[in-house]
Amino acid sequence: MTPTLVIFDAMNLLRRIYAAIEHTQDSIERLQQQSWQKMSQCLERHQATHSVAVFDGDQPGWRHQLWPAYKASRKPLPIELADGLDLIQQHWWQQGVDSVLPTHDEADDVIATLAVKASGHGVKVVIVSTDQGFCQLLNQSIEQYDCFARQPLSIEHYQHKFAIALQQWPQFKALTGESSSDIPGISGFGPTTAKRFIEQKYDVSTLPPAKQQSWQQEQELVAIFQQLMTLNTERELGFKMSDLRYPK
Repeated sequence: MTPTLVIFDAMNLLRRIYAAIEHTQDSIERLQQQSWQKMSQCLERHQATHSVAVFDGDQPGWRHQLWPAYKASRKPLPIELADGLDLIQQHWWQQGVDSVLPTHDEADDVIATLAVKASGHGVKVVIVSTDQGFCQLLNQSIEQYDCFARQPLSIEHYQHKFAIALQQWPQFKALTGESSSDIPGISGFGPTTAKRFIEQKYDVSTLPPAKQQSWQQEQELVAIFQQLMTLNTERELGFKMSDLRYPK
């Protein structure tokens, strides 16, 4: 039997559930219960042999150093949710799923590093998240699953939605921008223009005059934006696959 590692994008899961529940005195208890219900369904569906929940670091990381405006407009965690994370993590641990809490790294990079390393050793990997940025990792060994819609986010799903090769995702988003991360992209470059420009191998002569001007004025930012949108698969993990066995 091929080992299967199910990786939970912890805050992606918790933020979605927290936004949907009624906020009363027992909000954290209900969040704890509902999050574990989603997780247990995923673990059973994918017949997990290993699992982990990955959180974001609490200190600014390398993307903030590269682009200080990175996620600058993102609202901080509600105090109630922030204060309840320890209880939630403890509950997950009691159920057999440990949590990774890096200091500086974003969850996305830790997840990407773990997924690539594990898949390279013959492990099937399932990333449970609705974050579209994980599309750049997908292959025969790495899958993505939306636990809210209860369906995979497959290579075909993303290709149909964006009509690009998934390895072009960082280039595509560098041009069009990513509002949730405060990455502005290039002025006037929507999905159609960006896709055509990538296909034309950045041939400026194929652009309308106004967009040629935008490119000339802002092109030095594209390399930065592309780096911001590219998942780093070389982060230090500090744990082994054997530490992630499920159930323990």
